[in-house]
Amino acid sequence: MLLTVWTGPVVLSVIFSSFALLASAISIGWQVYTWRHNGPRVVVKPSTGITWGPMGNHKILTITATNEGRASTMALSFGWELPDKQVLIDPNGSYLNPVALPAELAPGGEVTYFYNPESVRERLKEAGLDLTSIRPFIRTGHGTIYGKPLKSA
Repeated sequence: MLLTVWTGPVVLSVIFSSFALLASAISIGWQVYTWRHNGPRVVVKPSTGITWGPMGNHKILTITATNEGRASTMALSFGWELPDKQVLIDPNGSYLNPVALPAELAPGGEVTYFYNPESVRERLKEAGLDLTSIRPFIRTGHGTIYGKPLKSA
């Protein structure tokens, strides 16, 4: 006969095995979550500003990379991605404040790369673009991370 009577011990074993299955699924989910959030998490942000001091006043355009993760990584290069996926990298190095690349991005650390905004605008003008149509990126030891474009320039 295919139908059997569900007795107390059978129901109890089904309940315990269901809880064990649920606990193992939660455990695997937690392992995946911690694995994904354990490495470096680099956030890239552009900004514009003006410096002042003994060297005079200068307009600046910056890309700041902040490591919000738990592991360090290396900042290899900074640049701007154009809408056609070409990149704009300054071969002269960081403007005003030299940054030696590669630079270590320790957990909680940040590296800021400075650009001359007039120089970047000239290059973009040749392509018919402005500062709000490009987005910053950083190449790290863990891949390329892109930021959001400037909201206004």
